[in-house]
Amino acid sequence: MKILNIKRYKKIYLTGGSGTGKTTLAKQLSKLLKITHYRTDRMTYTRNFSRRYSEKEKEEKIKTISNKKKWIIEGVHYEDWIKPTFKKADLVILLNLSKRITLWRVYKRSKDLIKGKTNHTYKDMFYLLKKTYKHKNKKHLNLIKYHNKKYLILKTPKQVRDLLERLK
Repeated sequence: MKILNIKRYKKIYLTGGSGTGKTTLAKQLSKLLKITHYRTDRMTYTRNFSRRYSEKEKEEKIKTISNKKKWIIEGVHYEDWIKPTFKKADLVILLNLSKRITLWRVYKRSKDLIKGKTNHTYKDMFYLLKKTYKHKNKKHLNLIKYHNKKYLILKTPKQVRDLLERLK
């Protein structure tokens, strides 16, 4: 893992597949760096995931956030509506954990479904497991190269913990 002084970056784009720990890491970075964190899922779906926003709504939401002086944006998305924000990022952090870890983490989320603590359905959960299994970071890596971004790839939970330790 390449050592970077994360504290100097004010616009951080955090990406990777489902179950890699994007949201957890974004929350921790937000607290340590005192930078607000935003989830692309919240720009894609309403709070209870009952409705998908239109492309125009997503573009407006991401534009408003990306025009701020500081932000941490995290999500799995790489579609056209997200690219302007990716372009503005000072640093991209790509979480590239093993399939074994990511599938286990997504599977553990199903406990919330069984307990009725989520609006997701079993169909949603199976879709997410399938999507997690098939996920590759190729499109994210292509965006990093295309925009010539400074980046950090974290491949293990230990590397994530080490990064956070250096910030404390």
